[in-house]
Amino acid sequence: MDEIIRYAGEIGMRVILDHHRSSAGAGPNGNGLWYEGSYTEAAWIADWKMLAQRYGDDPTVIGADLHNEPHNGTWGGGGATDWAAAAERAGDAILAVNSNWLIFVEGVATYQGQSYWWGGNLMGVKDRPITLSVPNRVVYSPHDYPNSVYEQPWFQTANFGAALPDKFGQMWGYIYEQNIAPIYLGEFGTRLTDPKDVIWYEAITSYLSGDFDNNGTIDIAEGTQDLSWTFWSWNPNSTDTGGILANDWNSVNTDKMVYLEAIQFDFVEGSPGVLAQFVVSLAEASSTAVTVHYSTSDGTATSGSDYAVASGALTFAPGETSKTISVVVFGDTMLEGTESFVVTLSSPSGATIGDGTGAGTILDGSAV
Repeated sequence: MDEIIRYAGEIGMRVILDHHRSSAGAGPNGNGLWYEGSYTEAAWIADWKMLAQRYGDDPTVIGADLHNEPHNGTWGGGGATDWAAAAERAGDAILAVNSNWLIFVEGVATYQGQSYWWGGNLMGVKDRPITLSVPNRVVYSPHDYPNSVYEQPWFQTANFGAALPDKFGQMWGYIYEQNIAPIYLGEFGTRLTDPKDVIWYEAITSYLSGDFDNNGTIDIAEGTQDLSWTFWSWNPNSTDTGGILANDWNSVNTDKMVYLEAIQFDFVEGSPGVLAQFVVSLAEASSTAVTVHYSTSDGTATSGSDYAVASGALTFAPGETSKTISVVVFGDTMLEGTESFVVTLSSPSGATIGDGTGAGTILDGSAV
């Protein structure tokens, strides 16, 4: 996990940690609750606190998805199965260790007799919202799927597509529409082999864009951030949905991407960043492997806001003489003047360091 997060930060990605299940296996917990068998609520919270502390100083990790699809939980009412109360206990425990993280709360399956997708039913928020010790940290994260995953009753009418926006709004979209809290659709996906899936896919991507009645017109003010989302899944071996990658694990499924490209985040005003690249060279090839460690440090630039922290080790295989360190420099629209950071080499094995520092200079509008 450390290595995945390190590399994600190096290339400018952000990570949300997710408690997907409490015991080994595929799919959600059998009982859908945040504890299962010998894995107690106390252990669940303790593990979250450990992770919040471990990655507390790493800007790559932005939050905790507390529990995947707690479908047998209740929303409110007290008692052992009250998911809303448990989410508050876990969220407050995490924020006591790391007050910067976002706390992602999924829904249940049934509320007041109304059933929906596991994790997708957030109707209870209107009556019993999540309240945490640190304000502006709650993000509600429903899951939503098409007919091919399960033939839900709302897909079985002749003109079901016209009713889908109201269904999204009833179950989770109202939270965004009424400005209660942010919505992050944590899972939605399809193989696009069922004709009903195509109708659902068009409707849900339109809804995510801010077109709440699917009439082709965006219903939120220009420049307003619409709903956030991540597609399930990137990898093609998800049984229910396949992936963005095709089965060859290399090419992209363009039929799926046609719908997603229109709702991807617009980086025109603040680009996701550019790579500042530092070439590390050996004076001559070695007959044995050579390893050297590297890390970034601030100059006048600040890690986390101006550039992504990078650290790790380079290994030159026998005969290799050149390696590249890539550091993500973040794009923004602020005029800050020239800023700098440093990459430092250390702890070589199989060689000595001649020149152990490289300077990175960030200019407004570009990086060198």
